[in-house]
Amino acid sequence: MPDLHLHRAVNSDPDLLLRVLDEIDYGLCVVTEDGFIEHANQIATDAISEGSVLLSISNRLRARDPSEHVTLCAAMDAALRGRRGLVVLGKGTDEYSLALTPLTRGKSESQLFGHDTHPKCLLVMGRRSPYEQLSLIFFARAHGLTPAEIVVLEKLCNGDTPKVIAAAVGVAVSTVRTQISSVRSKTQTESIRDLARRISALPPVTMLLKPIVFN
Repeated sequence: MPDLHLHRAVNSDPDLLLRVLDEIDYGLCVVTEDGFIEHANQIATDAISEGSVLLSISNRLRARDPSEHVTLCAAMDAALRGRRGLVVLGKGTDEYSLALTPLTRGKSESQLFGHDTHPKCLLVMGRRSPYEQLSLIFFARAHGLTPAEIVVLEKLCNGDTPKVIAAAVGVAVSTVRTQISSVRSKTQTESIRDLARRISALPPVTMLLKPIVFN
């Protein structure tokens, strides 16, 4: 059974719930008709402010590419009518995948976003990296990794081979292999694959909150 006391505590403090949303390792954005941004958590705010794929004009969510904006609008309209969807925007390192979910009016949502009857949908932005950098750093520090070992760990999680890592940091491949062995010993992992799996499963550690401001 769900903890009703916890549920009521969150409902009684919408500011607390908004702070919780800012700690989630996915961009979350609530929009209404015409893409009006009603709320965005910190990661979504950063992505929109960056403007490489998504941007805000008069507080309305837009895709930077006009042709992709048509696709985004169609997906948002469908979600506002109750149909879930997934769209992919951008290319290469700037690629964004967005899951769109219809939102139904509930008690907690009414407290957060008011009592109007306008339909809303939730946009969930896919993660841009298989790991969250601050989480990796905290994990490394918790296991006593050296700065050089942290660099190696991060590059391993990016899929780099020992040879590529050695060339990037300017050391011998044997040195990198020794560092990898040390990382595995300190973290008690059996293989690089197991180490990467543990890093990808870490909970997020976010930066200090910043004001949410859109143009």
